[in-house]
Amino acid sequence: MNKRHYSVKSFESNKFDELTRHINLFIYHELCEGQLIDIKYNIVPLSISTHKGTDVQCKIHCTALVIYKNLNKN
Repeated sequence: MNKRHYSVKSFESNKFDELTRHINLFIYHELCEGQLIDIKYNIVPLSISTHKGTDVQCKIHCTALVIYKNLNKN
């Protein structure tokens, strides 16, 4: 029976674009082709405002889990 080994790397940030940049760097520099399985994102608002101005940004907390095949055969 073949055992499959998976790993998970977590990321977090208060800016979505910063979060995706870190994930992209990890995928590009650390993973081989075919190793990536899935990415799960979660974005939680930290404050809610009824102000509709264009300069108002909602404070958020972003997390992501990158699930990938572990190539190490430990």
